[in-house]
Amino acid sequence: MNPEQPLTCLKGIGPRRAELLGKLGLFSVADLLFFAPRDYRDYARVTLAMNGVHGQEAAFSLTILAPPRLARIRGGLNILSAPAQDDSGKLMLTWYNQPFRKDSLREGQQIIACGRVDKSRGFKLLNPAIFSELPGILPLYSLARGLSQKQLRDMMREALRTCLPSLQDLLPEPLRLSYGLPPLSLALQALHFPGNMEALSRARRRLAFEDMLLFRLMLGLAGRERRAACAIPMHTAGVLEAFSRLLPFSPTQAQQNA
Repeated sequence: MNPEQPLTCLKGIGPRRAELLGKLGLFSVADLLFFAPRDYRDYARVTLAMNGVHGQEAAFSLTILAPPRLARIRGGLNILSAPAQDDSGKLMLTWYNQPFRKDSLREGQQIIACGRVDKSRGFKLLNPAIFSELPGILPLYSLARGLSQKQLRDMMREALRTCLPSLQDLLPEPLRLSYGLPPLSLALQALHFPGNMEALSRARRRLAFEDMLLFRLMLGLAGRERRAACAIPMHTAGVLEAFSRLLPFSPTQAQQNA
């Protein structure tokens, strides 16, 4: 797939979701691919209940002890809670205004619950995400109202699956090898779903290098334009084309627009 195509070309993105993504400045598949997470949650290891630290994010391997209960409080709000335990202790899974989760949880179910520990009144895991296995390092994106982290992660996975095989790498291989930089496809995969923090660091370094290279080339072109303007008056039409000819590769449409 051409990454310059609109987001609606991706499976799972209709007009409504495309509109929400547009509020984030995302209009093409390339825009989505280069939309960097604002933060990450490391859920690569299981924490025992007895070792949960107040205020910290952690992943727990738990068994649900009883069916979840839904309680309604003032203002139309509701709290869903379910007791759970591991071999080291018990805690309460607690969700605010997420009643839809009730039907997906049952007594005796084995789960991985990832969320923030709260020990201010008892031992609670607040608004945990539920998985069947450890999710590893999860990206956290800036969101528009109406979009969830899970939805954006699913869309990102689809964009990576669809476009990475045909994505053009702007850095020539000799240049990448001389600086120890990964290919663009691996960098984008690690940016969004890193296998470990070292892979994330390499991905960020690769993308920062590319941005700096393009910036310096543009500065060089601007300096050439200024010197030419001082010597002989001339039209500046075709600046983008001239800049493109300086590059050892062909920029994508998204990079030309930037």
